Amino acid sequence: IHVPMLIAAPGLAPRAVDAAVENIDLAPTIAALLKQPLDPAWQGRDILADPLAPRPAFSETHGSFPEAGLHKEAVIADDEKLIRDNAKKTQALFDLKADPREAADLAATAPEKAAALSATLDQHNTAATAHPLAQIPPPIYDLGGNRVPAPAPAK
Repeated sequence: IHVPMLIAAPGLAPRAVDAAVENIDLAPTIAALLKQPLDPAWQGRDILADPLAPRPAFSETHGSFPEAGLHKEAVIADDEKLIRDNAKKTQALFDLKADPREAADLAATAPEKAAALSATLDQHNTAATAHPLAQIPPPIYDLGGNRVPAPAPAK
Protein backbone atom coordinates (compact mmCIF):
# COMPACT_ATOMS: atom_id res chain seq x y z
CA ILE A 1 0.00 0.00 0.00
CA HIS A 2 1.61 3.23 -1.12
CA VAL A 3 -0.02 6.51 -0.19
CA PRO A 4 2.07 9.68 -0.34
CA MET A 5 2.27 11.72 2.83
CA LEU A 6 3.48 15.31 2.62
CA ILE A 7 4.31 17.45 5.60
CA ALA A 8 5.34 21.10 5.32
CA ALA A 9 6.42 23.21 8.27
CA PRO A 10 8.57 26.29 8.78
CA GLY A 11 12.22 25.28 8.99
CA LEU A 12 11.55 21.71 7.87
CA ALA A 13 13.89 20.74 5.05
CA PRO A 14 12.44 18.65 2.21
CA ARG A 15 13.29 14.95 2.38
CA ALA A 16 11.93 11.51 1.71
CA VAL A 17 11.33 8.94 4.44
CA ASP A 18 12.06 5.46 3.13
CA ALA A 19 10.73 3.60 6.17
CA ALA A 20 7.15 2.39 6.27
CA VAL A 21 4.87 4.94 7.92
CA GLU A 22 1.21 4.71 8.85
CA ASN A 23 -1.67 7.05 9.65
CA ILE A 24 -1.09 6.37 13.36
CA ASP A 25 2.20 8.27 12.95
CA LEU A 26 0.49 11.58 12.14
CA ALA A 27 -0.40 12.66 15.69
CA PRO A 28 3.08 11.97 17.16
CA THR A 29 4.75 13.69 14.19
CA ILE A 30 2.58 16.80 14.45
CA ALA A 31 3.04 16.90 18.24
CA ALA A 32 6.82 16.70 17.81
CA LEU A 33 6.75 19.50 15.21
CA LEU A 34 4.80 21.62 17.71
CA LYS A 35 7.26 20.62 20.46
CA GLN A 36 4.47 19.00 22.46
CA PRO A 37 4.83 15.83 24.54
CA LEU A 38 3.83 12.55 22.92
CA ASP A 39 0.88 10.77 24.48
CA PRO A 40 1.99 7.32 25.70
CA ALA A 41 -1.35 5.88 24.50
CA TRP A 42 -0.43 6.69 20.89
CA GLN A 43 0.75 3.69 18.93
CA GLY A 44 2.51 5.76 16.27
CA ARG A 45 5.86 7.49 16.19
CA ASP A 46 7.41 10.74 15.03
CA ILE A 47 8.36 9.94 11.42
CA LEU A 48 10.74 12.90 11.28
CA ALA A 49 12.92 11.48 14.06
CA ASP A 50 16.36 10.45 12.92
CA PRO A 51 17.20 7.65 12.53
CA LEU A 52 13.83 6.03 11.92
CA ALA A 53 14.13 2.37 12.84
CA PRO A 54 12.40 -0.09 10.53
CA ARG A 55 9.20 -1.65 11.82
CA PRO A 56 6.34 -3.64 10.32
CA ALA A 57 3.37 -1.81 8.83
CA PHE A 58 -0.16 -3.21 9.13
CA SER A 59 -3.43 -2.81 7.26
CA GLU A 60 -6.89 -4.29 7.56
CA THR A 61 -10.08 -4.10 5.54
CA HIS A 62 -13.64 -5.28 6.12
CA GLY A 63 -16.43 -5.25 3.60
CA SER A 64 -19.20 -2.73 4.09
CA PHE A 65 -21.64 -5.56 4.56
CA PRO A 66 -20.96 -8.73 6.60
CA GLU A 67 -22.64 -10.71 3.82
CA ALA A 68 -19.77 -9.75 1.51
CA GLY A 69 -17.44 -11.91 3.58
CA LEU A 70 -14.49 -9.54 3.15
CA HIS A 71 -11.95 -9.43 5.96
CA LYS A 72 -8.32 -9.11 4.93
CA GLU A 73 -5.26 -8.14 6.95
CA ALA A 74 -1.71 -7.49 5.82
CA VAL A 75 1.69 -6.97 7.32
CA ILE A 76 4.73 -5.58 5.53
CA ALA A 77 8.15 -6.17 7.06
CA ASP A 78 11.35 -5.40 5.20
CA ASP A 79 10.55 -6.33 1.60
CA GLU A 80 8.00 -9.03 2.41
CA LYS A 81 4.22 -8.75 2.57
CA LEU A 82 1.76 -11.26 3.97
CA ILE A 83 -1.92 -10.90 3.10
CA ARG A 84 -4.31 -12.96 5.21
CA ASP A 85 -7.85 -13.49 3.93
CA ASN A 86 -9.74 -14.36 7.11
CA ALA A 87 -13.00 -15.01 5.26
CA LYS A 88 -11.41 -17.57 2.93
CA LYS A 89 -8.89 -18.82 5.55
CA THR A 90 -5.97 -18.30 3.14
CA GLN A 91 -2.78 -16.30 3.10
CA ALA A 92 -0.37 -15.11 0.43
CA LEU A 93 3.28 -14.07 0.75
CA PHE A 94 5.04 -11.68 -1.62
CA ASP A 95 8.60 -10.43 -2.08
CA LEU A 96 7.92 -6.76 -2.79
CA LYS A 97 11.43 -6.04 -4.04
CA ALA A 98 11.43 -8.82 -6.64
CA ASP A 99 7.67 -8.74 -7.27
CA PRO A 100 6.24 -5.25 -6.59
CA ARG A 101 2.96 -6.11 -8.37
CA GLU A 102 2.38 -9.07 -6.02
CA ALA A 103 1.92 -11.60 -8.82
CA ALA A 104 3.88 -14.56 -7.40
CA ASP A 105 2.56 -16.00 -4.12
CA LEU A 106 5.47 -17.49 -2.17
CA ALA A 107 3.49 -18.86 0.80
CA ALA A 108 3.81 -22.49 -0.35
CA THR A 109 7.53 -22.25 -1.17
CA ALA A 110 8.52 -20.18 1.89
CA PRO A 111 6.25 -21.45 4.69
CA GLU A 112 8.66 -20.37 7.44
CA LYS A 113 8.58 -16.76 6.26
CA ALA A 114 4.78 -16.88 5.96
CA ALA A 115 4.53 -18.33 9.49
CA ALA A 116 6.85 -15.65 10.92
CA LEU A 117 4.86 -12.81 9.34
CA SER A 118 1.59 -14.44 10.40
CA ALA A 119 2.90 -14.52 13.99
CA THR A 120 3.84 -10.82 13.70
CA LEU A 121 0.29 -10.08 12.54
CA ASP A 122 -1.16 -12.10 15.44
CA GLN A 123 1.00 -10.20 17.95
CA HIS A 124 -0.11 -6.89 16.46
CA ASN A 125 -3.78 -7.93 16.64
CA THR A 126 -3.41 -8.97 20.29
CA ALA A 127 -1.80 -5.64 21.20
CA ALA A 128 -4.35 -3.64 19.18
CA THR A 129 -7.27 -5.45 20.79
CA ALA A 130 -5.89 -4.64 24.26
CA HIS A 131 -5.51 -0.92 23.44
CA PRO A 132 -8.06 1.29 25.30
CA LEU A 133 -9.41 2.76 22.05
CA ALA A 134 -10.29 -0.73 20.81
CA GLN A 135 -13.00 -0.86 23.48
CA ILE A 136 -14.97 1.91 21.75
CA PRO A 137 -17.43 0.40 19.26
CA PRO A 138 -17.13 1.72 15.71
CA PRO A 139 -20.03 3.74 14.31
CA ILE A 140 -22.64 1.84 12.30
CA TYR A 141 -24.36 3.32 9.24
CA ASP A 142 -27.42 2.16 7.31
CA LEU A 143 -27.57 1.89 3.51
CA GLY A 144 -28.58 5.55 3.25
CA GLY A 145 -25.44 6.67 5.05
CA ASN A 146 -27.30 7.55 8.26
CA ARG A 147 -25.63 6.73 11.54
CA VAL A 148 -27.46 4.01 13.46
CA PRO A 149 -27.50 4.34 17.26
CA ALA A 150 -25.33 1.79 19.02
CA PRO A 151 -27.29 -0.99 20.71
CA ALA A 152 -27.77 -0.62 24.46
CA PRO A 153 -25.38 -2.71 26.56
CA ALA A 154 -26.80 -6.01 27.77
CA LYS A 155 -27.92 -5.97 31.40
